[in-house]
This record gives sequence, structure tokens and C-alpha cells, in this order.
Amino acid sequence: MTKMRSNALLALLAALLIVLGFIAFAPVGKDAVSQPVAGQDDPREAIALNDEQLEYVLAQMRGFLVSVQDLDSALYENDFQAIAQIAAKQAPGAGRNPPSGLRDAFPDGFNMMRKQMRGAFARMEQAALQSDPEAFHAAKQRALSACNACHEGYRFVPEPE
Repeated sequence: MTKMRSNALLALLAALLIVLGFIAFAPVGKDAVSQPVAGQDDPREAIALNDEQLEYVLAQMRGFLVSVQDLDSALYENDFQAIAQIAAKQAPGAGRNPPSGLRDAFPDGFNMMRKQMRGAFARMEQAALQSDPEAFHAAKQRALSACNACHEGYRFVPEPE
């Protein structure tokens, strides 16, 4: 197995473990988003969203996970054309239509990380178009680092009624 394939497999396994951890320890129910983790106070900054905004944001995050999984699969197949197409769907200007007021609800730090993550997907696309696996890997790590930093610093809660 090549180094690139073994790295892709390790990344896929790590992502799977993270998702399984969220499933195993996440609270359940409509108000699960606002529940503190493991009964402790949650130090992350809360971002209050209405139901439409919250559903949109959660769908976007699920889309990122699917994209990362699809990127790993395409990398395993050494299919840089597929990598470019997958990354382009998450890059800036990919035609998303967020609900009204969503971007205004985000704090500046969140917006900065969101832009870093979307920019990293654009760099993944460019690296794939140049068939450059090292640049792709570096951009993917930047995107995942932005995702992790954001999840460590922010949480979404329903708007008070």
C-alpha cells in the first residue's frame, strides 16, 4: 500500500471514529443542540439560530463530512478529476443559498474560520487540477483544522422564543 493510500485510509478511519464518538455521546431530541456535553457547562460560544437556519447549518456540516469521505475515496483511486469536482462543491461561490439573516448571526471569529475552511476546499480543487497530492493533503488538513477549531469554540442553540 502506498503512503498516500495508507494516509487516506488513516484519515478515513479517524473521521469515522469522530463521527461514531458524536453519535455515541450526543444528546438526543429537539433541544439536543443546546445541551451541555456530559452534563458539564459548555464553554463554547453559543450561536442562536432559528429553526430554518439551524437545519441549514447542520445539513452543511453533514455535507462537509460526506465530502471528506468522498475526497478520501477519490484519492484512494488516484482520481484527481473527481477530487477537483468534490472540492469545488464546498469552495466559496458554489451556489449555496443560506436562509435570511444566517451570516449576520455568525460572530466574526466563526466567519473567519468558515472562510478559511471554504478557502481550503478551493485550494484542494486547485491542487487536484494540478495533480499535486501534497498540496491537496495540506489544504485538506487546513480545512479539517478549521472545522475542529470551530467545533471547539462554537455551538449552535435554538433562538429563544
